[in-house]
Amino acid sequence: MKQDTIGNMEVYKFRLSFRGELVENSVDAFDVANTILATSFALQEIAKTKLGEKEANNLSLNISAFKEGSLTSEFIYHFANIVSTALPFAPLAPDIIKTGSAVLGGLKSYLDIKKLLKGKPPESVKAIGGNKIEINVSGTNNKVVISNSDFSLLQSKTLAKNIAKAYQPLLKENTPIETIEIEGVKIKEIGVNREEAAYLESEESFQTLPTVKYKGVITKMDTKVRSGFISMGQKRVPFTYSDQLSGEKFVILVESLKRKIQIFLIGDVTMDYEGNPRNIVVTDVESEITLV
Repeated sequence: MKQDTIGNMEVYKFRLSFRGELVENSVDAFDVANTILATSFALQEIAKTKLGEKEANNLSLNISAFKEGSLTSEFIYHFANIVSTALPFAPLAPDIIKTGSAVLGGLKSYLDIKKLLKGKPPESVKAIGGNKIEINVSGTNNKVVISNSDFSLLQSKTLAKNIAKAYQPLLKENTPIETIEIEGVKIKEIGVNREEAAYLESEESFQTLPTVKYKGVITKMDTKVRSGFISMGQKRVPFTYSDQLSGEKFVILVESLKRKIQIFLIGDVTMDYEGNPRNIVVTDVESEITLV
């Protein structure tokens, strides 16, 4: 996107888009409304953390109507109170481009870290000086360095709840939405797909049940980070497994993926309070044949 003005006022624009196999360029009205509202609340929280209360309160967020034939909505950031620089000794007006891109940058950092962690807590977190925090991703050699303010965003329960609501439409059964994308000036596309949305749920919505057994078919695996997805009827649930899983058990996972055969995953399951599984930390794998 390129920068724009409205009248004599400089503004920062960014777009939120729904992508997928949509019917006649339409999608559930409640999904759209909830995502736009939750995104607005999330950005408000990010602005307070990144900019401070005073500048965040001076930042106004407007939205343009959907354009015909499009499921893209345009947001407009501008300052509510602009000091005229034509006046003698007037302070410099704040930079809306710098401000808007800082807020969207905070959102991008939050989503990037959540997607890397894949629903698991980090292996370690430590301050490394220069107002920087190093996050070591569990089960990998990935180390990510972020600012103190971005780390504060990861700790915000309010932000976690609003982010979870914003991307909730991706988790609905039989949803036509495949990705929700945001793009702004100086910020590359921030996209979340169906698989990644599962890692954005607010922790307060969860309970963990130990040693639960689920039957299904493995539909995706990533051996580098030891994670995947199991399909159980209409539900598709992410799982992770330890490097301590035996070679024999790993083969069962691979065979299910290749041959589309049902197997059993056993482990600690994170569930929401409606009883829906959200993530499985696998401790054991069994083939259906061995249980007959």
